[in-house]
Amino acid sequence: MLRYPKDTEATAEDCVAADPDSLIELEDSYGCSTMWTPLSSAATSAIEAGNLGQGRVLWLLADCASMMLKPASLNSPYGPMFQSADCRSALVEDFLQSDLELLAEIVELIRNENLRARVSDILWLARKPRQFQDGIRAAECYSASSLNQELWYRSSAESFERAIVLCRQLGSAASSILKSISDTLYSAGLSSNLEQGLYGVQVFALLLRCKLLDSERAETAANHLRRMVDGLLDNRDYGRMREAAELLQQFLSRIDDSDDERHRLQLTIAESWASQAADAATPEIASNIAAVSYCNNAIQAFREVPRSKRETLGVDVRIEELQTQLAATGTGALDEMGQYESEGFDISDLVTNSISQVEGCSVGDALYGLARITAPPDFEATKQQVIDLTKEFPIATLFGATHFSRTSSCQIRRRKLRHS
Repeated sequence: MLRYPKDTEATAEDCVAADPDSLIELEDSYGCSTMWTPLSSAATSAIEAGNLGQGRVLWLLADCASMMLKPASLNSPYGPMFQSADCRSALVEDFLQSDLELLAEIVELIRNENLRARVSDILWLARKPRQFQDGIRAAECYSASSLNQELWYRSSAESFERAIVLCRQLGSAASSILKSISDTLYSAGLSSNLEQGLYGVQVFALLLRCKLLDSERAETAANHLRRMVDGLLDNRDYGRMREAAELLQQFLSRIDDSDDERHRLQLTIAESWASQAADAATPEIASNIAAVSYCNNAIQAFREVPRSKRETLGVDVRIEELQTQLAATGTGALDEMGQYESEGFDISDLVTNSISQVEGCSVGDALYGLARITAPPDFEATKQQVIDLTKEFPIATLFGATHFSRTSSCQIRRRKLRHS
């Protein structure tokens, strides 16, 4: 895509003329990650039309929007959107002093809260010495994000967490913003319900992770999570129930509650895996492969209960029952799997060659001879084979695999490839 010449001048008037807010109006609900395409396309069009100043403004904003936010990081909260072996997209350190001066000139002209927060955050990180008004503006804009189930997963969760980190860095200058964030998130968590899925759970998780709850609020939040766990369990929504229960365990540790409730929650989590294993074996689902996975997870969850409590809670008996069930479902899982056979090949030459290499030799010479029977692996050829397989079967390489024997014991675990 066409970039502006290095000596291009731009002013706030170019920003007004380019009107970046009109370009990203439809992308706002998805945060900055989707703003790069309309901004960069408009920048290219402006440059092709000879409006170099507008092109520069739009490209700078596109570069700001392109970066991936890591909200919990103090020193490096932004990473590149794209990175390969020899190139990458923009980073904060790529902005020149003239770029930062232009961004500081136009930041107040940006109406979109997400983009204005991003530009302010970059100014806070890049300008030397740091300007407190940049950090304050970024925190205020981030904390102005809308709070609802849909927007939480798109952008609001990252925005609020980044705002909290900025407030902590700014200290007393942002104490009122931090309190407002805490109150807003706390109210949103308490008003959440089962129809909103894990939205309320994740709001409380953020509050707990950022240590924004006092003991009284933590107790109230724990009571809300108890009701959510019971409701999700009644609805047989086991996946969400486990996440809510695990967060509740963390809350109970925070408010110094007794260990008994945490252990009972762990039993509830384990039994939910066992229930899923039983459901998977019913005729409606009839998947022993899934049942094997659920049984293993149930056993591991039961083992999280301390040994001193297992006899009282009947954990050892349940583990034995699940191991018996695992053996049966493991056999059934193997019957569900297909069998593939390759053509046989003759190894008689290899056997004859091996015998000739060691016959009449000392132990040392025999080992040396056996080591030379086959050539060492060609690492470049192996690497190329992996690359070719990845290109031919890209989806398959994203997943690992577990191979079981006829006795349902695990024989091989193949890890998924890490694509970079």
